Amino acid sequence: LVWDFAREHMPELLGKLSSLGKNIFAPMLMSVFSDSRRAEELEAYAKVHLPEEASPDVAKQAEHIRSKANLKQRELPYIKEWLDNHDFKQGG
Repeated sequence: LVWDFAREHMPELLGKLSSLGKNIFAPMLMSVFSDSRRAEELEAYAKVHLPEEASPDVAKQAEHIRSKANLKQRELPYIKEWLDNHDFKQGG
């Protein structure tokens, strides 16, 4: 939701930032995701909308997103198993 809003209003949002802030705004905003598709989306967005100077920040945040996606994929089955074995009930 936030990323959709930011993309739709990027010129106005970037107009309030310094030139350095403009280069890191989208990568930092997307750093909250933990789905590898979002890393690909960030890289595609950067190729079209960000200057070359933003590439290191884009690469860093894309790797951060992929790292969290890998952790989630690896650990979620164990978390689910633990919850199932400890009679965890949602909401209560």
